Amino acid sequence: MAGVVTTTLTTLAADPQSPWLWALAVVSIGLLIAALIVLVRDRELPPQRGLIWAIIVFLLPLFGPAAYLGWEVLKRRQLRRDRETDGTG
Repeated sequence: MAGVVTTTLTTLAADPQSPWLWALAVVSIGLLIAALIVLVRDRELPPQRGLIWAIIVFLLPLFGPAAYLGWEVLKRRQLRRDRETDGTG
């Protein structure tokens, strides 16, 4: 995570007047933190799959966290639908 923050800050230092770069940096870091929190708290996720997602989240700073969080939302919706149809919800 420190590498992503350092790279983002270095890029912003090159052109500190660009509000789009600041917005992108804030969104990127926010998504990264949110994805890591969800990833660590997911007890049903097998360790190998968790490691794969962690690598994706770190290697693709903007798209990796967004993909993981999107996947989690879809997974939780499916679980909720399954519980409602089974009558256990």
